[in-house]
Formats: sequence, structure tokens, C-alpha cells
Amino acid sequence: MATRQKEKTEAEAKVKEFNKEKDDELKKYQEASNLFMKALHYRNAVAAVEKVDLTGIRFLNQVPSESEVIAIGGGVLVNTKGTVWSKENNFFGEQHVLLGDAVLCPFVEKDENTLMP
Repeated sequence: MATRQKEKTEAEAKVKEFNKEKDDELKKYQEASNLFMKALHYRNAVAAVEKVDLTGIRFLNQVPSESEVIAIGGGVLVNTKGTVWSKENNFFGEQHVLLGDAVLCPFVEKDENTLMP
């Protein structure tokens, strides 16, 4: 988990850099009057978008941060945010139905200093 979180942080930094590069190239594209320079800047902007895709950030966005997981013992971590799904049978087979969101909070033992609803 820590390895993937580190990869995610590094990828996010690269994505920020590549997005800035893309924005700079698009600005140069808009300012250029020469058709060949416009094509060059457009190509550079597209190349920056491709670099973003190659960072793997779409996959790494699924990796939760440290604040989004709770250790439950035995080296097992549980994500604190998620969704609850159900399956409904219909004529064409089973269909997934979203029931709602779920949030998991750590248990706090009740004592006289803890406010409870």
C-alpha cells in the first residue's frame, strides 16, 4: 500500500508538470501566426497529454491515501469510503444496482469525556 501511495504521489507531481507543459504549448499555439508553428505547438500539447496517460495516474487514482484507510489488525486495511451495491434479477440476468455510499469510521470507546448522539 505504501509503495502504491508513493507511486501515486510521484505520478501526481508528473501530471501537474505535464499539464503545465500542455497549457504552455496551447498558449503558444494560440499566439502563433505561422501555420507550421501552430502545428508544432499543437503536436507538443498532444504529446504532453500522452505523457499524462503514460504516468498511470488513472489506475493510481484508485489507490486510497493514508487518511482513507483503517487498519483492522493482521495487516488488513479497510477503505473508509465506498459504495453499497446489490444485484437484481431480471429477464436478461443479474443487474447491479447502486444502493448508496458508505463511510466507515474508527470506533471510539465511550467514556465520560466523549459526546455521543
